Amino acid sequence: MKITHYRLFLDSLLHPKKHAAFRLLSIGKLIQFLFLIALLISIPASIQFIEGLSTQKAATEGLSSFLHAINWLLYPLSFLFIIIFNITILFIQASLYALLALCLLKFFQRRGEYRMLWRTAAFSMILGVLLSTVLSFFFTDQLAFHLLAIAITTIYLLIAIQKYPKQATAKNS
Repeated sequence: MKITHYRLFLDSLLHPKKHAAFRLLSIGKLIQFLFLIALLISIPASIQFIEGLSTQKAATEGLSSFLHAINWLLYPLSFLFIIIFNITILFIQASLYALLALCLLKFFQRRGEYRMLWRTAAFSMILGVLLSTVLSFFFTDQLAFHLLAIAITTIYLLIAIQKYPKQATAKNS
């Protein structure tokens, strides 16, 4: 299946029914996509880190001179740390959402495996993650963003699971 990252991004935001079809996508393409999403959400987090550091730097004079001396090292290393942290969080979230999707799959009597649900969950969580990242610039109530992201992801998973094949019914002979 030849598909671009841009197409995956648009479909993950706008077409939750296609998330079930992406269960057949190669895991390498999905991991590349998650790394790009982690890079995308790491940029605003780094900007927030730099702004917070500037505020703290202005408050203390001794710290200011020390941080000014190591700026060339501090910013790239913090950006790298933020990317690694975001990648880890995205993978953990996808795993937990896939576990939730497995329960939903059993409830709706659909066929599927955890590895397929992991791919579906990874695409389903993108809108919630991006929305909470953008809203974190404007509001300070992080709990509300996370609850909103969980609700959006669960709704997207419910829509995608409806496209999974139904379980075969056992015939009594």
